[in-house]
Amino acid sequence: MYYAAIFVSWVTCTLSRQYYYLFVSSFGLSVMCLTKLIYGDPRPYFVDADIEPLGECTADFANPSGHTLYIFLWSIMLYLDCMEAYSISWNNFKANLVLYLVIVPFCMLNGFSRLYVGVHGLNQIVFGGCLGIFCAFYSHFVVRKPLMQHVEDLLAASKSQKFTKETNLVIYCTLVHIVGTFVPYTIHEIIGVPDEWEANLCEDMNMNKAFGKRTLNDSMICYGATTAYFGLHLLKGRGISNSWDDSVHNVLTRLLALIVSLLVPVAIMFTYSSEGEYVPYLVIVNFLPWAGIGFCVYFVLPVLFFEVFDVSGNMAQRTKEVSMQDLSRHKQKLMIVFV
Repeated sequence: MYYAAIFVSWVTCTLSRQYYYLFVSSFGLSVMCLTKLIYGDPRPYFVDADIEPLGECTADFANPSGHTLYIFLWSIMLYLDCMEAYSISWNNFKANLVLYLVIVPFCMLNGFSRLYVGVHGLNQIVFGGCLGIFCAFYSHFVVRKPLMQHVEDLLAASKSQKFTKETNLVIYCTLVHIVGTFVPYTIHEIIGVPDEWEANLCEDMNMNKAFGKRTLNDSMICYGATTAYFGLHLLKGRGISNSWDDSVHNVLTRLLALIVSLLVPVAIMFTYSSEGEYVPYLVIVNFLPWAGIGFCVYFVLPVLFFEVFDVSGNMAQRTKEVSMQDLSRHKQKLMIVFV
C-alpha cells in the first residue's frame, strides 16, 4: 500500500501534494525505526519456541508494529486530506460512514492480523496504532498547509533566490536521524541479544535480516525525501508547473518515467549480496537507490516531463483561480488516491 500510494500520487497529484505524501511516509518511517531500535523489544516467537509465525517471519525488533503504524497513518492522513481538499464538514454523513464503516474496521483488522500471525504482541500493536494516529494528525494539522505552500513558493521562485532556512532544517533532521538510528543500533551490536532469541529464529534468516539491521535497513528509505527536497529547490525558476495535464499522453509519460526510475534502484536492492561489511551494503543497496529515486522523481522526471515530453509546450505557471471544471477533475484524482 505504501509503494502503491506513492506510485498513484506521482501519476495523479500536484508536486506539492506529492511531496507532502512523501514527507508523511518518511516521518512515519523515522518514528517507527527510531522507536524500534530504542525499545529493542522481541517478537512473540523470539521468546516462545512454541509460537510459529505464519508467512514470512522477520528478525527486526517488534515495538511498535510497523504495519499497524503505517495502516493507521496512511488511512487517516488520506481521509483528513480529502476532507480538507473538498471542504467537507465533519458532520457530513457520507464522510463519517466511510470513516466508521471502512477505515476504522480496515485499520483494526490489519492490526489484529499482526497478532494472529504471531509476529507482534498486543501492546506493540496498540503502540503502533497510537503512533500512526499521532503522525497522521500532526502531519495534517501542523505540517500540511505550510509544507505544501512552501513547495508551491519554491516552484514559483526565481533562480537567483538562495536556499531557504528550511534547507538547513532538512540537513539537521537528516543528521539527527542518522545519529538516532546508528547509536541504538551500535548499542545493540555491543550488548547483543539473548541466545534464546537467535535459537528461536527461522532457519531462512540471512545477514540482511539480522537483529536490528532490518530496522536500520528500512531507515535508509527516509533519505528519498531529503534528496527530493533538494530536487524541488533545483526546479525553481525553470517554469515547472505545480499542476499537471490530464491528457492520456502525459499520464502515460509519467507512468513510463516513474517505472524507469524505479527499475535500477530495485534491481540493485534485489541483486546485491549482503555478505561482507554491512555499512557499505546499507549505502549501496538502500541509501543510494532511495536517494536516487527522490532526486529523479522530484527533479529529473519533472524536467523531462514538462520540458521534453510535454508536446503542448505550455510552461507558464497556472493562476490560483481555477475553474470549476478543473476543481472537479482534481476532486476525481484525489478520490482515486483515497481509494
